[in-house]
Amino acid sequence: MFSRSTSDYKIVEIPLVLKYALTKKFSFLIGPKVDIINYGFYNEKKVSIYSTMGIQYEVSKSLLLDARFNYRFTNESPIKTDYTFDSKASFTLGSKLKF
Repeated sequence: MFSRSTSDYKIVEIPLVLKYALTKKFSFLIGPKVDIINYGFYNEKKVSIYSTMGIQYEVSKSLLLDARFNYRFTNESPIKTDYTFDSKASFTLGSKLKF
């Protein structure tokens, strides 16, 4: 990828979480997460390591909802527009479709 400005970036997230079923519908998630960030004019790479924990709810056989709290161990983030305001902690909400 050829970037035109320093604000272009791509993130690959690799969560390595363990899932513990509390009930048939609710699960607890915990583990590390690694982000590989490609950014800038020269396609520089940066790796960020997080600790993540959260819950997951199975709405139906094909739809999952999850909420996770993430804490970044590295000091800096190359993305200045990530809306965490230089905080190491973040919260994510997501959904997944199963086929």
